[in-house]
Amino acid sequence: DLQKRGLVGRDPDCPADPRWLYIGSEWPASLVNLRAIDESVWTVVDEITQEVVEEIEESKAWFQIYEGAVYMQQGKKISLHPLGHAQEESSGAAG
Repeated sequence: DLQKRGLVGRDPDCPADPRWLYIGSEWPASLVNLRAIDESVWTVVDEITQEVVEEIEESKAWFQIYEGAVYMQQGKKISLHPLGHAQEESSGAAG
């Protein structure tokens, strides 16, 4: 229950107002991924620097990070080489 968890409450200045208001301490958008709905995320890693280039939701990964694909990240072309389905990672070399 959101009220018991301290996330919603009524306006104390207007007890007749039936609306619930967010009163949590965290910004609500930080609790929810607004860009993706998949729980499983695949990671694109630069094989030279080992830096994470991008995280892609699983439903899009099959179309965007297959072996031989050229992935664009901030103007850089990255050719992809999957490391394996179990690892849910792909590496790439920027070029």
